[in-house]
Amino acid sequence: MVSITDVIKCQVAMQSQEIHRLKAAALETKSVEKYLYISADGKTMRSKRPTPEKMDAGWKLEKVTCQQILRHISPKHPDWNRYRSAKRRASLLLTARLLLKFGAGAVPELSIVRKQLSTSSLQNHARRGQARSLCFAAYRYLRKLSNRLERAPEKFSYVNEWLQNQTEVSAGLSAKETHND
Repeated sequence: MVSITDVIKCQVAMQSQEIHRLKAAALETKSVEKYLYISADGKTMRSKRPTPEKMDAGWKLEKVTCQQILRHISPKHPDWNRYRSAKRRASLLLTARLLLKFGAGAVPELSIVRKQLSTSSLQNHARRGQARSLCFAAYRYLRKLSNRLERAPEKFSYVNEWLQNQTEVSAGLSAKETHND
């Protein structure tokens, strides 16, 4: 049986993948070669010449290849509206997840939602002045999702698949860590 918390976690993950996909599709870069001053340990780079003390400590001028951003997602991009709606949906889902935390894994009572809203603990994912509407939209969404889970849990089979995939990935990571130790 899938819980409402699992459904929200799955939807947050899917929404973040969608946002990442939209941003990555709009990104256009090119390789550029520059001369930069690099520290002796190779961790720090700068374009201006370091002080003579630092030059004596091992800083040297080297040719480095880096990426220059030519285009990224912006209001002029054709997918901008899809990107904005995906971000709004992610904010709604993250607020719903906060509500689930206040309700101990279930849809909280409306009085609890109002109390948490008055203490400003539900404004993390809302734009300025929009916390109230986002919070109640997330609450309505949770109630709707809870009803759907009760009536037709078979429609949420994709969540079971996602959970199995997550456990396989985490098991693979933990096996890799124990192998490295």
